[in-house]
Amino acid sequence: MSKNNSFPFIETRYKSTTDELQEPWKTLLAIAQQALRDHNYDESERITASVCSDLIKHMVCALDTSALTYLAKKKYAEASKVARQMKQVCPERIEGYLRTIDIHLAQYNTKHALEACESALRLFPPPSEEHTLMSRIKCEIHQDSLVDFVKILPLDLVEIIFGHFDVPYLLLNCAMVSKFWRRQLLQCSSLWRHISVIPRLQAAPTVSPTGIAAVGEYVRSIEAEDERGPWIASLCSCLSSQKFGHLDMLVLTGGTIQFAHICVNILFIMIETLTCFELHQV
Repeated sequence: MSKNNSFPFIETRYKSTTDELQEPWKTLLAIAQQALRDHNYDESERITASVCSDLIKHMVCALDTSALTYLAKKKYAEASKVARQMKQVCPERIEGYLRTIDIHLAQYNTKHALEACESALRLFPPPSEEHTLMSRIKCEIHQDSLVDFVKILPLDLVEIIFGHFDVPYLLLNCAMVSKFWRRQLLQCSSLWRHISVIPRLQAAPTVSPTGIAAVGEYVRSIEAEDERGPWIASLCSCLSSQKFGHLDMLVLTGGTIQFAHICVNILFIMIETLTCFELHQV
């Protein structure tokens, strides 16, 4: 439901209300009165029930038009009062409840609009058409109420927020939420400047070197600890693919004999770009 359209359901609802109206109710009322005088009570009852139903439709339509007028003039208190009258005049019809929702949406009051939906859903149980319509409207309101903060906040604020995610696993997962998130997060260069992968200090799962390679062109330094060696061996493979073109600092900690051989290979690959290369053995 777009906020650019204050009355998302007016056209279909207004048409359905006016199409039900019939003009000859005055003639029918005269016939019912004559039937009453003739003691034809069954006929009088049948006709008056029809006339009353028609009059209620007229009243609902008139009140709905009044509510729309107030809504268009942004007189929300008056519009709400008329919507309540619609529900009092004909509580078994859905128009008053729908108009109440429109009034809340026109004021961008999503919470009250959803509450109005819940109230109507209780009054119109399934499998009624009213319940189906109200369920659909509730879903639309809920979907439109979801705000993507990455889209509405300035990039520098987005960078500050995600800067609190000091675990690469979380940042890389965020970058995979959508193409827009990825594009925005990749513009936040400070987020990827330093990658730290130290499993004993981080509760989150260890991110793979392949995952880091996906943002490799933005990475300036990597600090990694791998006692057994496979993670650093995988990193060596990623470094050879030249995806870390701006990496200038690499600090590695390992604890196997193969660790030294892997580090020699890394040094050979990155000798032209690294300005700091530290090796530590556990």
